Amino acid sequence: MERAYAARIYHPLITSIAGTGDMLDARLRPGNVGTADGALDVILDVVDRARKSFCDVAMVRVDAGFPSAALLAGLEARGIDCVSRLPANRVLDRLAEPHMVRPVGRRPAKPRMWLRNCATRPRPGTGRAA
Repeated sequence: MERAYAARIYHPLITSIAGTGDMLDARLRPGNVGTADGALDVILDVVDRARKSFCDVAMVRVDAGFPSAALLAGLEARGIDCVSRLPANRVLDRLAEPHMVRPVGRRPAKPRMWLRNCATRPRPGTGRAA
């Protein structure tokens, strides 16, 4: 079997403060682990340490590979909101489709934002939207 690299590869897990970029924690993991491997323990540990040491944590933002039922439950138990980009999801795409129409005319000089609320819960035992 041919190796792609002649060096050890890592898949780092880094937590930081969004507003400043200050690093809170960094862990080196083997390069062949999944994105969310170990994230539950790291994120909840960082939240707990931050609350004890220097601030109240209002919200956690995670990338698409991280949300899991256990992580969301852990944050919810601590009263912390979570924002995440979600992986592709046909159910959510179908719910959003009527709202994805671009207005007629030229693109405006100033950005515009439209917000739509959409509530959905995972199907029990699947972690997928119902």
